[in-house]
Amino acid sequence: MRLNKTFLASYALTAGVLTTLLGVIGIVVSFITPLFNQLPLFDFFSAFTGLLVGGALIAGTLNMRALLRLCGALLLLYSLMMLFGVLRDIDPGYHQIPPLMALNLGVLSLSFLCYRAFKHCWMICVPSALFCTLLGVYYVVKLWAFNDIVSAQSNLFEVSVYGLMMVVVGVTPLLWHKIDVRNARLTWRASSAAIIAVCTCVAGLWFYQSGSLLQSLEQRGRVSAEQTGRAINTAFTNHYGTLSRLAERVIAAPQPRFNTLVEESQRLYDDFPLLDAVMLLQGDDIRWHSGSKAGANYEHIMQPEFQTWRLNLSDQISIENSSNRQHRSVVLGFRADDAGDPLQALYFFDMELVLSKLSGDMADEFSNVIRLRNDSLLSTRSLPDNSEELERIISDSTVVVEYAYKLSNGYPLSLYAVLTDYSSFLQSIRVKQLVLLAGAIFATIMGFALASNRRIKEQDETLTNLATRDDVTQLYRRLFIEKRINSCMQEYEQPGWVFFIDLDGFKPINDSLGFRIGNLVLKEVALRLSGDAGKGVWFGRFSSDEFIVFVEYRARFDSQIYAKNLLMRVRERLVIEEFSLSLTASIGIYKIDNSELDASEVIQRADVAMSSAKASGGNSYRTYREYMARHYEQALMLRNQLQDALDQRQITVHYQPIINAASGRIESVEALARWQRSDGHWVSPMVFIPIAEQTGQIIQLGRQIQEQALREIKPLCEAYGVSLAINLSSQQFQHKAVLAELNSQIEHVKFPYDKLHLELTESIALTDLRLISDKLALLRERGVKIAIDDFGTGYSSLAYISKLPVDIIKLDRIFTREVTSANGHYPLLESILSLLKAVNKHIIIEGIETAEQKAFFSKKGCDAMQGYYFSKPCDLESLKQQLMSVKLIDLG
Repeated sequence: MRLNKTFLASYALTAGVLTTLLGVIGIVVSFITPLFNQLPLFDFFSAFTGLLVGGALIAGTLNMRALLRLCGALLLLYSLMMLFGVLRDIDPGYHQIPPLMALNLGVLSLSFLCYRAFKHCWMICVPSALFCTLLGVYYVVKLWAFNDIVSAQSNLFEVSVYGLMMVVVGVTPLLWHKIDVRNARLTWRASSAAIIAVCTCVAGLWFYQSGSLLQSLEQRGRVSAEQTGRAINTAFTNHYGTLSRLAERVIAAPQPRFNTLVEESQRLYDDFPLLDAVMLLQGDDIRWHSGSKAGANYEHIMQPEFQTWRLNLSDQISIENSSNRQHRSVVLGFRADDAGDPLQALYFFDMELVLSKLSGDMADEFSNVIRLRNDSLLSTRSLPDNSEELERIISDSTVVVEYAYKLSNGYPLSLYAVLTDYSSFLQSIRVKQLVLLAGAIFATIMGFALASNRRIKEQDETLTNLATRDDVTQLYRRLFIEKRINSCMQEYEQPGWVFFIDLDGFKPINDSLGFRIGNLVLKEVALRLSGDAGKGVWFGRFSSDEFIVFVEYRARFDSQIYAKNLLMRVRERLVIEEFSLSLTASIGIYKIDNSELDASEVIQRADVAMSSAKASGGNSYRTYREYMARHYEQALMLRNQLQDALDQRQITVHYQPIINAASGRIESVEALARWQRSDGHWVSPMVFIPIAEQTGQIIQLGRQIQEQALREIKPLCEAYGVSLAINLSSQQFQHKAVLAELNSQIEHVKFPYDKLHLELTESIALTDLRLISDKLALLRERGVKIAIDDFGTGYSSLAYISKLPVDIIKLDRIFTREVTSANGHYPLLESILSLLKAVNKHIIIEGIETAEQKAFFSKKGCDAMQGYYFSKPCDLESLKQQLMSVKLIDLG
């Protein structure tokens, strides 16, 4: 369904945009806002990965294959560099993602590279996309279901985003084959701004919240480290003060001091739990040792590395950390010579005991590591005791905050707050993953809604266009133009002008070349007419080949000049496919100045003016005058009466004989339509025939004439051997069914084909020889003869006569009128007759009215003659009488 395709396109585009924006913002953050040196939200390379994947998703959805291949190639190269550690060699600070993620990016890049690259690309694309999706699901489930997912080098921000986006990204290539590209591009045009805006907000919110979380963790880590430093300082400050007072008493005591020092030290050893051991040295000899409560061995104090410190001991308390790796402690000491012998008192404090006491007092998410001056490390809780292991934890842990602290006596400590309780941190990461998911869903739904709304709008526009625009020409429909005219007539006193345009000679083109070419002609004419339409000019299609132009009122507008320009545009030669065509037009103009009329009446008056222009020969324009309406009404009335006459079969056939010049007998008769009204009044054929041709009634009229003439002349044909001549107008000839109907009528009446002549006008004969031959082929094969009627009234070339696929040439009466003497010399006429005889055409002379004309054409060898001299058109009975009289015509 289209709805689903739109939603899928919106989903795919949202996935691409969100992934791209995460990459873009990640790159910006990696450059300008490094919030946390140990744990950036995204390093540059990881953010660049998002940029490549997002770009590939957008390119694949919109079928931009070159960009898709480029992103896929770069992603494959990047994944290989990660797998083989090349990036760590380039950038020592590079944060290596897990190998499984790097492998997945390489597999995903294959789906980008192979998509629609070859026939069975799905064999690579589908498994790689599924692998990506399942791996993303694995990371998401692991993040939500387990609290122990933090490894030494885990970046939970990357893991959470990676897991979710790989699910989103992996599904997208699986949907590409179901997404229609045009639909996707429509969705992109309709909703790209909204999707980008929403995804930018979501990605920005995620980075902001994640950055805030890191800042909060850093602040809490500092607080934890500072609290640890203060606690250590408090513990040592108390003991340091006690030992300082002891040193003062011992130094002030009389000699010998050794026994006093032993007694005081023993008392301190027993009273202070944090004091692990006491040692009294004289030179390099241990004079007294209290023993270690923790069982530690402190003989390493005699090693050379402590000699400098021991030699520099003064009467004041000095502090140094022990180098005993098995049991880390801090040693305080002072010098108290006895009877001139150097005497040193050393007090060993158990740092592990100090830190364990602090662990019980401090309950937070951080464990603290203390670096002593000799680089040995101690931890408060939950961490190994081994210094090397603690060094690795500081280097690789997810969240570590370093804090420098000095004890009150100036002894420096380096404190590290290491995040060991991840429950709160994981919960925050999960919430932020939900923010991304919710944002992606919201952006998808918004994109779908906007695209659907855009599609509905386009459908509304399409329906509106269908209602107001013509399918073929894309001009306004008649109803829209009428509404526009009515609106202007209501608003303005002088609304404007209406131009009614009718194409001259379009119907033959449409009938002979087909509707497709005809529609292309109409489309081209419409483009020409509306090519320079300015403001306030409305072009519409009224009907088949009729157009309306409504020009709203404007000063200094010359309607006649405008009409001439329209005529000039129509007259320009048309080239439609392989056809070169020429058209003209008849234009009627009406200036609207009567508000009592409505739009349909205004258009009708312009139509009346157009009819007047067409009656004058076409290719012209006329401005409406009142007398035109009267003529139009008369013509309309006559048209209606003609239709009634046709329906009531009141049209009869009269026949005019054609006399054979050699025998003086009637060789054929021409069927002519005659109309006598019920009141006895005869309507001239010069009046009703043109109306029938204009209105298309000529088809029905011709059908009735043919049917009656074939039926009536058949017996005369059998009895006297006369032929029947029937006229075909251009409209009849171009009509597809007329010749087939004529053939059917001939077969029905059983009229002999060789006794039938079809008379065509010269204009039809010269239109297209191949067309005439094709249409008349069947009838000519059966013996029907083709005649050109009124030859000489057109623009025929005499050299063209031999090519005409006709048997009979009927010279028009204009040649007959020239003959006034039987012995006269008429060079042009004699040349035409000679040429026609040379090409073996049967020559019939029309309009013979005098004996001189009859005698002249008889001498010149014409084959037959026709005219009032021999007989006027008569009804069937009169014709029968003429045939029965067997009276020969004296052609002397």
